Amino acid sequence: PMSDYRDRIREATEKHIKRNDPEEIGRRRRERAKRPKKKREHPLESVEHRNFVKVLEREGIFFIHVPNEGKIADTPEKARIAGYKRKMFGVHKGASDFLIFDPAPNGGVGCAIEMKRVKGSYPVWGRPEQQEFLVKLAERGWDAYVTRGCDAAVSVLENLGYIERKKENENDTNGLIRKFVPAGTDRQREEEGL
Repeated sequence: PMSDYRDRIREATEKHIKRNDPEEIGRRRRERAKRPKKKREHPLESVEHRNFVKVLEREGIFFIHVPNEGKIADTPEKARIAGYKRKMFGVHKGASDFLIFDPAPNGGVGCAIEMKRVKGSYPVWGRPEQQEFLVKLAERGWDAYVTRGCDAAVSVLENLGYIERKKENENDTNGLIRKFVPAGTDRQREEEGL
């Protein structure tokens, strides 16, 4: 029994040394680089964000992107501290991805957009705290939306008059936009059919 234990330890040690050998790591990286990259059918949310930022900047719209997503630390203790600091600095849980400060030409104080992937995001229309944040903005006169992809967000900007509508919108955004309205109104159900 003791020799089995020693054999397992020796085998695990050898495997660890081989796996962490710089030459082996380099070989694996070169092998991965040779593989053809798989084109995603639906881009990642970060790609959709970058594309939307390009549109906003091209159109001269005054906005910010709220960097409120992703992993904030590599250990639970550091994450707790970082989360506490964010809260102390006024970062709101559920803050929308994009806040547009220019008043909408068709009315409204500003526009808030929470952007999700076209497919692959869960929950589809944002987490409860994101929806709550959008409702609070709607109560203050903002246009508040969750969009699925950059094309849907651009369609929102066109509908609000921020940018000129293209002659023929080649991308169908039906079912990819949800408008949020002040709480306690019956309009929410009507707005979901955008």
